[in-house]
Amino acid sequence: MIKRSILLLIPLCTLALTITESDYNYSAGISGDFYYLTDGTWEGFDSGEDSWDFSGITSSDYAEFDVLSKSSSPDGGDFPDADYAERIIQDDVGEVWFYSSLDGAYRQHGATLPWSSLQFKVEYDPVIDFWDLPLSVGTSWSYDFTYDFWVAIIHVIVNESHDKEIVAEGRVKVPASGDDWWPCLVLREHAVVDDNWDQTDKDVWIYGWIVPDGFIGQSGVASIESVDGAGPDFTSYAKRYVLATSNISPEPWSVVETSWGAIKAGAE
Repeated sequence: MIKRSILLLIPLCTLALTITESDYNYSAGISGDFYYLTDGTWEGFDSGEDSWDFSGITSSDYAEFDVLSKSSSPDGGDFPDADYAERIIQDDVGEVWFYSSLDGAYRQHGATLPWSSLQFKVEYDPVIDFWDLPLSVGTSWSYDFTYDFWVAIIHVIVNESHDKEIVAEGRVKVPASGDDWWPCLVLREHAVVDDNWDQTDKDVWIYGWIVPDGFIGQSGVASIESVDGAGPDFTSYAKRYVLATSNISPEPWSVVETSWGAIKAGAE
């Protein structure tokens, strides 16, 4: 859990936010629904901002997220080093499972992926550090990995390359937070996916808003992915997710008003 502290009374000062392994509170039974939007536009990311209000975003389409025991998953028994299974259900994609662990970093070992009407187990080579904890502004890391599967007589080989950096911090509001603001870090990611069958190829940029004790496993409490081939300043997006409901209640961000100015209560 995050601990709260108030800074010295210095006008408009801020306390750097760090997300550590102890802020990662996933366990079996955690769930949430995300509003899911496609093919839209937004104002673009401004690194000078420190407040992001997504509370007015809604959609008739949802992505369901659950953390379950490995025994509840189709292939969890094949990943002995994974601690739990994460399931995402989305109408236009189907049911996706990720097999993950937490040991100094949040790692993904593999997945069960839908392909047309079928499902395929894939093992990541190597296991990836999806989140390189601890996280704070300036943290950056990258990873490349490969996985493969067979579709009838076709051997599909997928290569992925990801470059990630925490580029901002501040507060975020989403439908699930109600009237509260949540402290957050902002991830910027460049992802390149290439397969030998040209079915999943893409070169995209992603921003994600990550909240301590909140949904930080896959995309944070909000994320947005560019259209293929766009740069980091994109304004047209292919996918957007905003947390609509969840059974996680992160501690809210707060501001103390004084005669010296606004003092931010941060996390440590």
